[in-house]
Amino acid sequence: MDLSLLQQKISSGLTKAASIAGVPVVRKRPQEAFVPLGTGDSIALKSLFDMSASFPGTSPDTWGHVSLFASVNSDILVGDYLQVIPDSDLPTLLADTYFVARTEPARPSLVIMTNAVISFLQSDSSLDDGDFGLRVPQVPVRKDDISVATGWPASMLRSGGGGKSTTDLGTDVRVAGWEILMPVIPGVRIHEGLRMQDEHNNFFHVCSVEQTPFGLRIEVTADQT
Repeated sequence: MDLSLLQQKISSGLTKAASIAGVPVVRKRPQEAFVPLGTGDSIALKSLFDMSASFPGTSPDTWGHVSLFASVNSDILVGDYLQVIPDSDLPTLLADTYFVARTEPARPSLVIMTNAVISFLQSDSSLDDGDFGLRVPQVPVRKDDISVATGWPASMLRSGGGGKSTTDLGTDVRVAGWEILMPVIPGVRIHEGLRMQDEHNNFFHVCSVEQTPFGLRIEVTADQT
């Protein structure tokens, strides 16, 4: 059996299924850190989304990081975003945004549903030149924040992380921890110590970063306010 020919037939079948039964989506391919969903590289496609790779269309999305399989009628790459286009004829169709975590020949792609839009900021504007001695006094942290990346859709879920507040006051509450799944940001290295802001103007600090073949897995803790 010609394996290459078999893969071509499987890929062709997935493409046809997406073209016939898929929902309209816009594929966005981030080109830079500050315009991840810009219009510079976008294309209208059709895609089938399902919890199962066999696409029975019977399993609803569940709580947690929502991982789905997608059959798209065009080529997509890891790190692409797929935005579902609302349709007045389909009132139950949700305008969800997914990022592509895995693509393989002749197989459905793995996508992650996003539920937050996040930005990263650098707060350390210190003029410390590495010499021993006292550091020059700095201005308030938030006033001196520098944007590193803005407007990135991601999957953000409360985790078992977090811990005790660093201020150690009697009125302190436990600091919440969150886990984030998102694509790798072109030209930017996300690292421990960066600040993060969500679309609701909540602030967090990056505690750990794991770069995987599927994208970034980031642990953050909520800032005390």
